[in-house]
Amino acid sequence: MRVFSVQKASWIAAVMLFLFIPPYFMWGLLSNNVFRIIFTILECGIFYHFRDKADTRDMGLKFLFIGTLLYYILGGIINEQSNLFGVIARFTTMLLITIPFMKREFSRLVYEDFLNIYVVFISISLSVYICAQLGYISPIGQITIEQHDRVYTVYPLLVLDKGVDILRFYGPFNEPGVVGTLGAVLLCTQKFNFKDWRTLIILLAGVLSMSLFFFCSCNWIWCCVLSFSKKKIFDSCSLYGMFYIVLCSDKRRPCIV
Repeated sequence: MRVFSVQKASWIAAVMLFLFIPPYFMWGLLSNNVFRIIFTILECGIFYHFRDKADTRDMGLKFLFIGTLLYYILGGIINEQSNLFGVIARFTTMLLITIPFMKREFSRLVYEDFLNIYVVFISISLSVYICAQLGYISPIGQITIEQHDRVYTVYPLLVLDKGVDILRFYGPFNEPGVVGTLGAVLLCTQKFNFKDWRTLIILLAGVLSMSLFFFCSCNWIWCCVLSFSKKKIFDSCSLYGMFYIVLCSDKRRPCIV
């Protein structure tokens, strides 16, 4: 019963992490600060429940995560979220500090579940992208982001920019850079293991996103894989790296009008 409970919790945590990126069908909900506060508290509650005992293991990485989190919160308050609920929502994000203190076994379960969810969604999105470019699938709607002067054409689990980026692969996210950043981090944690079919899907999505960050990061990460693949530090980095995606993507979260 305990094993089932842990596996179920890791799956829920992974789903919530994916929704927090967020895909286009979550843009409206997560632009509402009240919903975002509740969503963050529920998500971090799971991480807190599976926290590890305090020790000095990987403290450098933990402090790096905390520093990035503080920078994100203060930067968002100064530049974007000056209203009361916006400030509260940003400080609620501080609860993410529980992430690097999770039990290592639980964090691995969450990562594996997150990876499977991402690859399934991105595989469907890639198929729809190819069919849409060939004219075999029609749009199902349109999303206008007035504050960024952007118009997205919506397909099942896919959005395309109606502007100059019409050929770039966005997946279900608001920018191809999200696909590129996710791809670079996940390739890092996968150590470019091309025997795993999921790695090939991630690589293809990253290439089609035409993200400069993706190509530069992959070159750098590949050097790290060759240099540190047998060292404990690389495994430690891989446990926490994916969670930076939540912070990176949230900086440009759309607000539907």
